[in-house]
Amino acid sequence: MRNMDGILDGARLSRKRRHVDEEETFSQSVSIDRFEDSVAVKRVKDIKGIELEILGWDLLFAIRDAQLGQDSIPAWSKDWERKRYDSFMDRFNEVVLSLTKAKTVVSSLLNVGFMKRLAAAPERELHRKKDNKRLNLDRDISVKAGNYARKQGLVNVNQDNGIKAANGR
Repeated sequence: MRNMDGILDGARLSRKRRHVDEEETFSQSVSIDRFEDSVAVKRVKDIKGIELEILGWDLLFAIRDAQLGQDSIPAWSKDWERKRYDSFMDRFNEVVLSLTKAKTVVSSLLNVGFMKRLAAAPERELHRKKDNKRLNLDRDISVKAGNYARKQGLVNVNQDNGIKAANGR
């Protein structure tokens, strides 16, 4: 689960703003782009050995239960579908591949179920849903603006997904 070779979600572009003194560029704030570990990768790196072992055993039993058709997932849950595998090892190997390629999958194993979170702190969960809705709306607006700017030729995207104004600035 800790193997980071060839993962899909390893580094993300982080834009930090720093203040530059007057002598350098007339007291401007400058954006410094750099890559850093994704939240999922940081979370996986922070897992203690004993936690990883317990998680591994829980996952092994869950794989067994799924192979036996005893996954206890409510029928009304529609955001996924059961997949049949010919053998336990076929299912196990697919799980290992998922854990190896995407640390967000490993990170998701650490999440507490929503029902338990809601029961423990209903106001906090409502606040989280409102914040998530606001962030999604902001992101949607940014995506629309970015798509418009690209279509109009106002910005160019380079190979590293960096964005530059079409006029070179």
